[in-house]
Amino acid sequence: MKTTNCTFNVFDDNYIVYSTAVIEDRLWSKSYSHIGNLSTLLDMLQPWAYKVDLWRCAMLWAFGGIYFDAETSLSIPPDKIFKLSAPNLQIFQDRTSEKCLYNGAMAADKGSRALVKIIARISKNVNKRSYGHEDSRNEPWLGITGPCTVAKALQYDTEVIVPGRFDGQTAYSTTNNKCFSVNGNLKRSDVNGKDGTESSHYGWHWANKRVYKHSGITDGH
Repeated sequence: MKTTNCTFNVFDDNYIVYSTAVIEDRLWSKSYSHIGNLSTLLDMLQPWAYKVDLWRCAMLWAFGGIYFDAETSLSIPPDKIFKLSAPNLQIFQDRTSEKCLYNGAMAADKGSRALVKIIARISKNVNKRSYGHEDSRNEPWLGITGPCTVAKALQYDTEVIVPGRFDGQTAYSTTNNKCFSVNGNLKRSDVNGKDGTESSHYGWHWANKRVYKHSGITDGH
């Protein structure tokens, strides 16, 4: 990644839909149309938490850079969290017992092959209207587009850099330095979480079978 001329951007829902369409039309469709249409995949998902899982990968693939969830508070500068000179996808180990990868903070070069693998895995899950059991036995609501799906997609990728671990609220580097934390009011809830915060949409929509806009084949659970 480039270490100079950085810009900081915050995106709303409308821009997510718009930018996904632009990426699909101008970039993705030219090389990876066989994996799936990004705008179609985005539209098939109901909760924004799931939509954004796909969108963040598409944005980093198209432009490169660093992604942080909006509720993230940095403890140290980004260039102390990620190695900006590295072309590899960089992503933290998540707190789950299944060694999932926390996609709330990622860094990657434009055109990252690892991100293509993640998008392909999301596309597979969405097209068969999976409810995540294939990608996660313990937390299947994270196994459709989220951290457990990311880990499944990258399980054989030896080039991915894991700079540290995320315990559910705070991330630490491999040398145990605090990197960032997540606002407690927006902290990801479990499957019984109530609708109302972005992070709780994972569990609530999953439990109520509202992940997809239209009914169809699920993974049998």
